[in-house]
Amino acid sequence: MNTVANITQFDRVMLYKFLPDSHGEVIAEVLAPGIKGFLGLRFPASDVPDNARRLYLLNWKRAINDIDSPTAPVLGIPNCGPIDLTFRS
Repeated sequence: MNTVANITQFDRVMLYKFLPDSHGEVIAEVLAPGIKGFLGLRFPASDVPDNARRLYLLNWKRAINDIDSPTAPVLGIPNCGPIDLTFRS
């Protein structure tokens, strides 16, 4: 995980484990100085909706690059069905 943190320069890299009871736990993390950690915290199953869980089974890596950047709408093409962002990070 240190390698991932060093290469990406992300302030936080976490490994989140889905438990048999559908809850989740942060089991490893690397943090930049001054960042509050989540290591060992458990989260209820309701924190990660079923559709997000399915996406994590297909693509284990998720990146939140800049939480302070302005949001941008995701626009589809008319009559082309839903946009699939499964493998987009």
